[in-house]
Amino acid sequence: MHRIDMPGHSSNFFALRNPSAGVKATQLGADWPNDVQEEICRFVESMGITLQKGNRDQLGQAIVLGSGGGVKSARKNLLANPGPRIWQRGTTFTTSAGGSLYTADRWRASAGTSGVVTVTKQAHSNGGPPDPRGGLEFLRWVQSTAGTVPFLEQRIPCLEEADAQDLVLSVYLRVSTGTLAVIPQLRQFFGSGGSATVDLAAAAWTVTTTWTRFSVKLTPASIAGKTIGAGAYLAWQLKFPSAATFTVEMTSAQLEPGALATFFERPDVAADLAECLRFYCKSYNPDVTPGTVTVDGQINCSDIGPLVEALNTRFPIPMRTTPAVTWYSPRTSNKNGFIERPQFNDAAVTGTSYNSEVSTGAPATNDPGAVVSAYAHFTADAEL
Repeated sequence: MHRIDMPGHSSNFFALRNPSAGVKATQLGADWPNDVQEEICRFVESMGITLQKGNRDQLGQAIVLGSGGGVKSARKNLLANPGPRIWQRGTTFTTSAGGSLYTADRWRASAGTSGVVTVTKQAHSNGGPPDPRGGLEFLRWVQSTAGTVPFLEQRIPCLEEADAQDLVLSVYLRVSTGTLAVIPQLRQFFGSGGSATVDLAAAAWTVTTTWTRFSVKLTPASIAGKTIGAGAYLAWQLKFPSAATFTVEMTSAQLEPGALATFFERPDVAADLAECLRFYCKSYNPDVTPGTVTVDGQINCSDIGPLVEALNTRFPIPMRTTPAVTWYSPRTSNKNGFIERPQFNDAAVTGTSYNSEVSTGAPATNDPGAVVSAYAHFTADAEL
């Protein structure tokens, strides 16, 4: 873009012809009109809008889309941890053959039947993320053993988000070598005792070695008349090829209402973490993998009897539902199912009482027969 600099300009402003004063009109030339045209047209196209001759509303539409206007809520992205930058469980995960597990917060990896996959946290370098509005981290998926229909997904506990309305899936992807066919899909899972699962898949994207933003609009059917059972959810999925080994990377994922993909929305850190804590939280510091030997963040008390009620602690925010609580002995590596009781000794946890969506509950162990100190770490899992 530039200000007019053709003959007849007045301090880079346009001037009218004034013969009586000997002033010539500013010459237009081609450079300035082309700059103006391309600034406008490229912005409109960046919002996913196809230019249409005679349509004089497209710039306004692009401005609304770029600002997040027309979205039902203040947060247009329905996904949590879309960066993905929150990794409470750790930074490296490997499935057993054919297994599935949660990796980065809210992101579940399924290796496919007989498949093996390793998921790791990676940081952008050499110029930063592919989108200046994107996150600084990305997820790397290494399929070391081929599986049948491996996929990465995030589950959203609200089927109403897909009730006969347009939803746009978008994400940045790249592969280490060659190309990879990746199928984007929405899944409506109606829960235990609910209606049959409905999958809505789009045509495959061809992913290359260059970071590229892919997007597609999908319109799930109405849930009217459907039976919604326990554990129902809407899932945003990326389905990978069967019978293949590959390395694919993902960042800046988005699921938003509307017909067009808009700019990636980088969520507020505190709000994003709070959303993740509804599904999974821990006593360990944010960057510490559960099972690590550390007393930082541990809870402790002095108590008597088999039920250590004083170890009961409240979660940072209420969780989605009553979670599964796992206890860890702070000074013994990966000693899950134990607490430290008495000091420097491990006691097996035989159960957890009084746990709810707002607190851990109290661990039960064998009665030590005396007033002793007890120390523990915990994780609480309320994932779908």
